[in-house]
Amino acid sequence: MKHLSFNLMSIYSLHIAYKFYLKYDLNLKELYHTCNISYQDLQDEHNQITVETFLKSIQLIKNHMPEDLSLAHELEKHLSFSDFGSFGFALLAAPSLADGLDLLIRGFAVMEPNFEFKCTDVDNQFIQFSVENLGSFKEFNEDILDLSILMLKKYIRCFFTNENEKDFNKTYIKDYQADCNNRRIHIDRVLLSKPSIMSHPTFFKNNKYKILKKSKHHKRILGCVLSVNKLIRYNLRKGHKPSLNEVSAQLGTTSKTLSRLLKSHNTSFQICLDQVICDEAINLIKAEFNTKEIAYTLGFQSIAGLNYLFIKKYGLTLNQLKGSLGFS
Repeated sequence: MKHLSFNLMSIYSLHIAYKFYLKYDLNLKELYHTCNISYQDLQDEHNQITVETFLKSIQLIKNHMPEDLSLAHELEKHLSFSDFGSFGFALLAAPSLADGLDLLIRGFAVMEPNFEFKCTDVDNQFIQFSVENLGSFKEFNEDILDLSILMLKKYIRCFFTNENEKDFNKTYIKDYQADCNNRRIHIDRVLLSKPSIMSHPTFFKNNKYKILKKSKHHKRILGCVLSVNKLIRYNLRKGHKPSLNEVSAQLGTTSKTLSRLLKSHNTSFQICLDQVICDEAINLIKAEFNTKEIAYTLGFQSIAGLNYLFIKKYGLTLNQLKGSLGFS
């Protein structure tokens, strides 16, 4: 649990569900059992969980919510910057909003590596800040992207306190049209030089160094695994399930070297293969392929082999997963 790894995220992400359960006086045993954690696990900022575990916690929240409420707004109510541990406190200590946004762009990989933040010029008055995630949160991806924008607005408010929230959002922040994997806002340049209300330059500088060092290591890990995943996906889309030897040859290395490299990153070729197959299967479900077509498209000789993988990973057969996603 102490190693950075692809498809892992900080255990602080479970604090949302934990606080939701406390607020509504729900049985925490359900959360602990479903996510296979304990209260002690939640207190160690070095612990990590899989994305699947996080999604289970979000599903629990959705199960207990009235259907007419926004999931993103409900999640935002139970998420504070302290839930991001030292990273959150460093953001709040930024000498200026520009410094804080720079740390967010360069350092968020230590929290969740599948997000990408970008900052670009729009005109003399505004910059554009975009948040992208290409689907790692599956059916909740758009809810999590909406949550990220709500939290970004909350963060920007820490640098400007003279306006009420409605006037502030209307004057200094503009929402921008986005797609299913992307959210964008325009931020008035006047805010960039503002200090945080909790500004502490020395604390920020010291923690920024530590965070960026970890982030660089994490991105190096992610780059290695993404290269493997990219080749697996390429082969699958050609109707072939690749072997370790084939992917190694395509990367110009040996299977022994690639296995050792993946092991040093706390993963394996089989874990990568299983994850990409599951992701591709879910995409094919959404494209309305039937179960038999999905199995054969992904290189399985029978539906049983693919079902075995899904039961192992999600506790559901492919047809059961289709039902949970609202597909017949």
